[in-house]
Amino acid sequence: MNGNRITFGSAAWDTMMLDKIDDAARRLTAGGAHLVIATMAPRAPSNAFPADTTEDIRYIRLNQLYRQYASTHATTTSVDGIDPRPLDGVHFTPQTAGWAGGHLLDDLLACQPAAPGWQCPESPAAGPGSQPVRK
Repeated sequence: MNGNRITFGSAAWDTMMLDKIDDAARRLTAGGAHLVIATMAPRAPSNAFPADTTEDIRYIRLNQLYRQYASTHATTTSVDGIDPRPLDGVHFTPQTAGWAGGHLLDDLLACQPAAPGWQCPESPAAGPGSQPVRK
């Protein structure tokens, strides 16, 4: 910050990253879009690159900051009039898992790559409030 190097794992680094996440969230939602924050999986084992535990630690910390950011910002619990995770805010019920899976599957199937630089087609209408998926 201010021309100074910030050390990973320090309070200053966490503050900087949370500020960057917040800036990105504001830009992405400025036009009314909804925001979904997905955590990052650590690098999978590979013959091309040796395992790097220091890199895994970075993924873990960044995921913690994503979760922290999401927990401190209001989220909608209802989608299309359905509360998908009514019991504890985390787990789907047998009924809502099917509903959520159907929405996700429709969008995933509509978004199959055809060529380099492809874009997902408009997804089929899945009900009020549905948004088309784009790559």
